[in-house]
Parts: sequence; structure tokens; C-alpha cells
Amino acid sequence: MNLSLQNDALLIKQLDKFYRKENIQWIKLIWQKYYVDIVPHLAREKGSFWWKDILRLHVKYRGITHCIPNKGHAISFLDDLIDGRIHSQSLPSLFQYAKNPKISLWKLRNEELLLDCFNIPMSRQAYDEFLVLQQYFSQLQ
Repeated sequence: MNLSLQNDALLIKQLDKFYRKENIQWIKLIWQKYYVDIVPHLAREKGSFWWKDILRLHVKYRGITHCIPNKGHAISFLDDLIDGRIHSQSLPSLFQYAKNPKISLWKLRNEELLLDCFNIPMSRQAYDEFLVLQQYFSQLQ
């Protein structure tokens, strides 16, 4: 038995509970204390040494999961796999104009004027991708 692999698997289960915001006290505490308005895997490491060790497994976790947008607080719009796409790859020209490349899906979706999240002027190709993004948000529930 590979104990290191077994340990990672058990810790990833805890990470899954964290990202799904299960109704558990330690999860509520960490979200309220460290990640009120930021995506955990894009933020600077915070918390105890054991929590940092768990959070470092986010690369493996994100490699075996996909995001189903609900609220979008824990989803990086540009870097996470959402609906079968990684938007930094499907909208590469627009990504170059992003003011905040670490923006969460929730923040981007709740922006009053979506264009404010991008530097302007932008190229024609980036603007075409921006129109695709607007259409995506209009279809997102």
C-alpha cells in the first residue's frame, strides 16, 4: 500500500468538502477568516501549516474535477474548468486584457458593467471574444 498516495486521497476528500462549502464548522471558519472574496487557490497561502498542506493539493484536485457553477465564489473564471472549458484558453485574446486575471466567476458575473473588468482599447479579436463572454453570461443560470 502506498501510504503517501492514500494520505493525499484522504486530504483531497477534505479539500472537496471545503470547495463545496459543506456545513461543517472548520469549513465555515476558514471561508470567513481567509477567503471572503477571493478564490482560495489563487490567493496567497494563509492559515495553519496543516491547512496550507491540504490547500497545496488543489492542483491534483482541480485535475480530477470540473466546476459546476452555482454561486461561483470558489471558481476562478479564467483558470478553472467550467462547463468543459478553461476560459483563459478558449478566450485567449480577451484574457490578455483582463484587469484582474484572478477574478472569480461570481465577481465577474456580478459586475455592473462587464467591460469595466477589461483594459480598453482592445483588439478586434478580443472584442469578439468579449461578445462571446457576454452571450455565455446571458445563458448561465
